[in-house]
Amino acid sequence: MDTEERRPKTLSDAALELKLTKSTVSRAISGHGRISKETKERVLEWAKQNNFTPSSIAKSLAKSKTYNIALLLPENVDNLFFHQCTLGITSTANEYDYDVLIVVDKGNNIDSVKRVVSNKKIDGIILTRILSKDKIISYLKKQGIPFLVIGSSSDKKIYQVDAHHKNIAYECTQKALKMGYKKIALLGGIENYLVNRDRASGFINALTEAGIQNAQNRIAWNIITNEKTQIAQVLISLVKENIDCILCMDDAICRLASMWLKENGYTIKLASFYDGPFLHDAENVLFAANVNHKELICTAAKIMMELLQNKENPPPRITRIEHRIEEFRN
Repeated sequence: MDTEERRPKTLSDAALELKLTKSTVSRAISGHGRISKETKERVLEWAKQNNFTPSSIAKSLAKSKTYNIALLLPENVDNLFFHQCTLGITSTANEYDYDVLIVVDKGNNIDSVKRVVSNKKIDGIILTRILSKDKIISYLKKQGIPFLVIGSSSDKKIYQVDAHHKNIAYECTQKALKMGYKKIALLGGIENYLVNRDRASGFINALTEAGIQNAQNRIAWNIITNEKTQIAQVLISLVKENIDCILCMDDAICRLASMWLKENGYTIKLASFYDGPFLHDAENVLFAANVNHKELICTAAKIMMELLQNKENPPPRITRIEHRIEEFRN
């Protein structure tokens, strides 16, 4: 009994005696994170009564976690998917008593990521989009920070959760060919994003297998959805080439193309590699690839939580979410 009384108190002791979680005790002591004034006072009073000194606090905190993860979002978020990511990951993280910090992805400028890592504000990070040569991934590897990518990478050692975008593009292109369309073009997003390169690869493979040469020349890259002049110039060129079907890498691009074609009296058929909300009012859409994004996002969040718990049996490195191609009737 005497030995037990002399044993220095820990965060676990505080959590047990105060009937709080360790993360709540940690936040109250460190002063970081959301915590009510009443709870903070209870924890600090306990620390005082149990001689929980600054040195023991520091030692205990060193062994504990921040109970924060970072979610890296693109600087220009114009896609509903990223808003779904924020809500879904935050909801799942909260179930594990974690909070989510939003960090802005500025491409190869990784200062924002370095700041949260060097200031020890996070235990791990979820990336929602990666570049072909991503400095963030290199940095996180060197720092030993657990991270996961919602997306695909050729590096099989990276934890990644995604649909199989290369297969989706391949299947969509094959479907258009089987429907009798021969002069097919592809409207693509930012070329430097790996997800878009995977989509382009699937498109090229399908056309090449069908005996269509120089398939890469049928891709219009770097379409920006708020640049109507840009897509108008691209579509005018495709009309002159007598393209009979336009595939789009995502729903926002597809909707923009649909609007321009309608306004200018063209009935060229469209299809999308991504069935998102922007397709709801798009016309002349043949089909789109549907992925259960709620499942994708929740799966990514749960795997991130598993990584942070340091289990003996880690989750699989690569997780693929199923997809299906759905025809539209409009």
